[in-house]
Amino acid sequence: MQHSKVGYAHLIFLPNHFFLSILGIDTAMKLGAGYPMGPIELMDYTGLDTAKLITDGWQERYPDEPTFRTSELINKLVSEGKLGKKSGAGFYKYSK
Repeated sequence: MQHSKVGYAHLIFLPNHFFLSILGIDTAMKLGAGYPMGPIELMDYTGLDTAKLITDGWQERYPDEPTFRTSELINKLVSEGKLGKKSGAGFYKYSK
């Protein structure tokens, strides 16, 4: 069974490598690909704790695959209780 080489969690590493902003990634995917929301906005919407759980599972299943390494930024946000829209903050801030 083939697995995808690029997941949403992998996008978290793009700003560090290509000088992109989180907002820039989301805007590019909305305008360029016609997505209703960007991938990072989607992670905030579904919950960063959920994204972490999924990525941790991928990392456990494919330990030698660098694409599935755990994002330190997601780990930090989750440990601070910034779980996305449901907590009022994640990559973006939300008013309650």
